[in-house]
Amino acid sequence: MRREKVADAEVELMQLDLPGPSGRNIDARLDAWFRQRLGHAYDCSNRNQPGEWTDWQQIEFVDRAWLVVSSAGNWYCGGPYPAHGEEWMVFRRGDGELVDTSGWLLRDDTGYPSALRALLADKAIRIRGSDAGDQDCIDTWREMPVGLSLRPAEGGVSIDPDFPHVVQACQETIELSLAEIGPFLTPAGRIALGLTP
Repeated sequence: MRREKVADAEVELMQLDLPGPSGRNIDARLDAWFRQRLGHAYDCSNRNQPGEWTDWQQIEFVDRAWLVVSSAGNWYCGGPYPAHGEEWMVFRRGDGELVDTSGWLLRDDTGYPSALRALLADKAIRIRGSDAGDQDCIDTWREMPVGLSLRPAEGGVSIDPDFPHVVQACQETIELSLAEIGPFLTPAGRIALGLTP
């Protein structure tokens, strides 16, 4: 683990030191992420107001085919609210290439198919419970976010919504089995996850 601090900013780099060309590709991508985030941290710390920047990485999932690294952080560089965010890097273990999973889900005129939106909303509501005090979050899930982040997970996939800052507290990670997600995958997504096209 490599960590750099500057003023109120801290960025942490995970180096895996995996063997062979694929391992070097993965470590190079993680290092590029580190350098980019460190630049943002320096920018934040050089403002004329109090700020705080923290970034870190961790392995979320690994199997013979995939390595999923979560990159998360908390940032405040002035303004009324701090921010938090998380993104995922999906690597193929065979060649160490970073994979763009954004084309794995079917899309229609409304964004994602209504059956997928309903499935994700039902799962999120089960996770959160149907507490009347949580009605805003329930409504947010039913209306569905514009973007979804999909990545391989144990026995299927994990999906996170791209909620705007004001409703990020409603965000949940939804786990779906291959059988559940299969009908909503593009041919490229089905092949990537080992399903028949």
